[in-house]
Amino acid sequence: MRKVLIAMIAVCAALAVMVVTPDSAQAAEKKIPKKYALWTRAHCQSGKRVWNYQFFKKPKGPHVLVYRTDGRICAYTVDGMKGKHRLEAAMTKEAGNYYTAYDDGVYSEYAGAVAAPKGACIWSQGMIVLDGRPYWSRLVHRCA
Repeated sequence: MRKVLIAMIAVCAALAVMVVTPDSAQAAEKKIPKKYALWTRAHCQSGKRVWNYQFFKKPKGPHVLVYRTDGRICAYTVDGMKGKHRLEAAMTKEAGNYYTAYDDGVYSEYAGAVAAPKGACIWSQGMIVLDGRPYWSRLVHRCA
């Protein structure tokens, strides 16, 4: 009986920590499968920009950028605001499917840059969370 009580207390304590932990304490989660890559923003920018999505009508606010670099599509989400926010840069081969590759975490600068396999056509999307509310970019299709 005592072991069960101790186990229940441990579970309750873990749940309490999960409930009171703010989004800003969330650890980064990355899924970069084989043939995909996680590049620096600078490397991604060395190619040709093929799409820019502004979340709001602020010139230096949050936005998603997609480049064609080294025969690959590369995407990242820029914060553009003071402080740290949850950001995501994601890709999928087929619209409507779960993301094939992504970088999701709390950053002060940017999430990504996620690079698709060489020569692939890919759907890219970005996300930022402000005051607990997620804002998603449009889903854009580009080929390398």
